[in-house]
Amino acid sequence: MILAYFRTFVNISNVPDGIVILFGFSIAAVVTSNVLITIYSIKSINGPIEKLIRATSEIKKGNLDYVIDYETKDEFYDVIKEYDQMRNALKKSIEEIKYYSEEKKQMTASIVHDLKTPLSTVLGYSKALVDGIPKTEEKKLLYLATIYEKATHIDKMVDNLFMLSKIENEILKFKYSEVPATIIEKYLGEVRDDLVENGIACIINNKCPKDASVFIDKTQMERVFQNLIENSIKYKDPEAPLCITFEIWEVEGRLVLRASDNGIGVANGHEEKIFERFYRTDTARNIKDGNGLGLTTAKQIVEAQNGRIWARRNKDKGLSVYISFLKVNGGNPGQ
Repeated sequence: MILAYFRTFVNISNVPDGIVILFGFSIAAVVTSNVLITIYSIKSINGPIEKLIRATSEIKKGNLDYVIDYETKDEFYDVIKEYDQMRNALKKSIEEIKYYSEEKKQMTASIVHDLKTPLSTVLGYSKALVDGIPKTEEKKLLYLATIYEKATHIDKMVDNLFMLSKIENEILKFKYSEVPATIIEKYLGEVRDDLVENGIACIINNKCPKDASVFIDKTQMERVFQNLIENSIKYKDPEAPLCITFEIWEVEGRLVLRASDNGIGVANGHEEKIFERFYRTDTARNIKDGNGLGLTTAKQIVEAQNGRIWARRNKDKGLSVYISFLKVNGGNPGQ
C-alpha cells in the first residue's frame, strides 16, 4: 500500500521497491514520532498548567494552605516554586492583617475601658460641684483634687498613645547626643529626691568608667525612666515600703541599666508580655489607674534607638527591667 502511494504521487519508477519501502517507512516513523512527541509535550505542559489552575482556584476560595505537589525538575519547577512562595507571602500578609485588626479591636476596647472609669469620676465630681453638693471648702478641695488626679491620668494615657503613634508611623525624630553614664546617674539622682520625699526608697549604683557614654535622645530616655518608675509605683506591694534600685554597668561594649523594685512582680513566663499594650498581670487587674501603656512606650522608644529592653522576675520579690545600648566608639548616633 505504501509502495502504491509513493508511485502514485512521485516518479520513482526507476527506484527499487526496497528503497521505496524503506523510505516510506522512514517517513511514517518520523511522522509517528512527531505525533507522539507532540502528544507527550502537550501532556507535560497541560499537567503543570492544570495544577496551577487548580491551585489558583483554591486561593480564590480562600484556601491558602493548598500546596502544589510537583517535584519534577523541568521548566515548570521554578514557576511552581515561585507560585508557592507567592502563596506563602500572601498567607503571611493576610495573617498579619488579621492579627493587627484584632489587636486594633482589643486596643480600642482597652482604651474605652481605661478612659471610662476616670472620665466617669471627673464627670461625677464635676456635676457634684456644679450642684453644690460639697458644702465645706475642705470637701470642695477634695473633689477638685480627685478631678485633677483623674484628668492627669487621662492626659498621661493620651500622651503615651500619641507617642506610640508617632514612633510607629516614624514621625518622631530623635535628637541624638553623646550622653555619659554620669549624666544618667545625675538625672536619676534628681528623681530620687522626689521619690524620697514621697516615702519611696531609691538606690543608685553607677559601676561604669567615668568616660563611658552612649548616643541616645536624652529627653526621650528620661520619659522611659519616668515610665519605669511609675510602673513600679503602680504595682508596689501594699504590705511593704517600695524600694527602687538603679544600677548601671558596662559589659561587652554595651552600657546596661537595670531598674528593679520589690513590688508584686509578674507571673512566671509573663516577663515579655508586660511590654504589650494594655497588658496587666492577673495579680494587678485591680490596680488603680493601671493602663499598661508605660512599658509599651518605653520599649518602643528604646528599640527605636537600636537599644534593647527586657524584663526578669527577681529571685526574692519584684521585677527588674534591663535597658542596653552600645557604648560610644566613634560610631554614628543610634548605632
